[in-house]
Amino acid sequence: MRKLTVNQFVNLVKDADNHTFAGIITEKTEKTLKKSRATGEPVTDRVTSRTFYNPALGLTYQNTVNNRLVREGKEADFVAASLPYGEWFGTGHNIIKHNDSFQLRLSIVAADTKKHWFLNGKEVARKEIADILPAPKVYNGDRQGLDNPVVVNNIKIETITRIAFKGEEFSIAESETPPLRAPWTEKKETVLT
Repeated sequence: MRKLTVNQFVNLVKDADNHTFAGIITEKTEKTLKKSRATGEPVTDRVTSRTFYNPALGLTYQNTVNNRLVREGKEADFVAASLPYGEWFGTGHNIIKHNDSFQLRLSIVAADTKKHWFLNGKEVARKEIADILPAPKVYNGDRQGLDNPVVVNNIKIETITRIAFKGEEFSIAESETPPLRAPWTEKKETVLT
């Protein structure tokens, strides 16, 4: 596995072709409430998360929505708004430069995303810490006019610890949480009956 700096990573993926698939692991410290909803006590715990993504890179949001509209038998008339912040960096629609940092644009499917939660370094279920986390954001894609909306997510590149991309695996940041196997390294066993 080759180690990359953030700038090396940006240069590697900024011009990735349409529908370039990747496996990505991110780790970050999560925002918590100031006080627990359950007890009213101040929150002093540290909550981190590790998320596994299997996204497609290089997708143009507007084209992706319009292609899906056509598949649903609807008119392809969606026009995407401009980025709410930052600007595209490179020729692909992969990297957003905002102030002095970079974000990676992912087109994701919820089924291809798996998130692990940690409370003070110990893995826990989200429901065990829900009373100290902000309510999850719900995106319904009303503006798209789709039955199955397209979901995009921008992630800060400094939160990426590993990426499998174009047949290679790279590491970017140092991991703070206990190691877990990347889903793309797990071997599937075939059972014959």
